[in-house]
Amino acid sequence: MMLDAGAETDVVNSVGRTAAQMAAFVGQHDCVTVINNFFSRARLDYYTKAQGLEKEPKLPPKLAGPLHKIIMSTNLNPVKMVLLVKENPLLASPSALDKCRRVMELICEKCMKQRDMNEVLAMKMHYISCVLAKCVSFLNERDDQLDGLVKSLLKGRDSDGFPVYQEKFIRECVRKFPYCDATLLQQLVRSIAPVSIGNDPTALSVLTQAITGQVGFMDAEFCTTCGDKGAQKRCSICKMLCREDENQITLIKF
Repeated sequence: MMLDAGAETDVVNSVGRTAAQMAAFVGQHDCVTVINNFFSRARLDYYTKAQGLEKEPKLPPKLAGPLHKIIMSTNLNPVKMVLLVKENPLLASPSALDKCRRVMELICEKCMKQRDMNEVLAMKMHYISCVLAKCVSFLNERDDQLDGLVKSLLKGRDSDGFPVYQEKFIRECVRKFPYCDATLLQQLVRSIAPVSIGNDPTALSVLTQAITGQVGFMDAEFCTTCGDKGAQKRCSICKMLCREDENQITLIKF
C-alpha cells in the first residue's frame, strides 16, 4: 500500500539502511521480496499512451492490468507465469501476448540504458518476455495451446522426475539476455554453467535468488507444480507433490 502510494524504495534511514535492508535484518524476507520486485503501475501505463508520432500506444490499456500482475509476481517459476497468462482471457491471443512481450523488452532496454542502471529489473523483464514469447509460440503451433506448455515444463525425466525441459528453458532465457557485459548476467552464468542438469542449484533457484533476493528459507511448503508458497495439499499417489488446489493437479496428468 505504501509503495503504491509513492513510497521510495531507495531512501535510507538514520543508520544508512534502506527499507529492504532493515526488513532483511529482522528476518522479514517476504517484505524484502515485495520491495525488491516493486514496479509501479504508472511506469507501465506510460506505454498505454501514444508517444510522439505514434498513432496508437505500444500497449493497449486493457492489457496493462494483467501484465502488471505478472510483473509484480515474486514467483518466477515459468509454470506460475503461464498459469497467470492462461487465467486471463485478455491474454488469450498471440497478438496481445506479443505486444506485452515487446513492452517487456523496451523496459529491459530502458533499465540498462538509464543513468541509474538496474540490471536486476532488466533481467526480470527479459525473463518475462521470454516466457511470453514461449506462450506465443505454443498458441501458434499447438492444438492444446498453453496446456501443452505447462505439461512440457512439468514433465520429469524417467530416472528421477527432474523437469529437464524447464531447466533448459530457464538456462536459455538467461543465455539470451542481450547485454553480455552485465555483471548480473556474468554472475548467473558462473553459478549455473558448471552445474549438471538435475543437480542443485537449479537455474530457477539461482535466478530467483538474484532477482527477488529469496535465499530459499524452508519455513513453508512450496507448491511443486507452480512454486507458490503456502501449499498444503499433497498428491494422493506419491504423497510428495504439494499443490494449492484441485485445478493444479489436473495439469500434470499426462
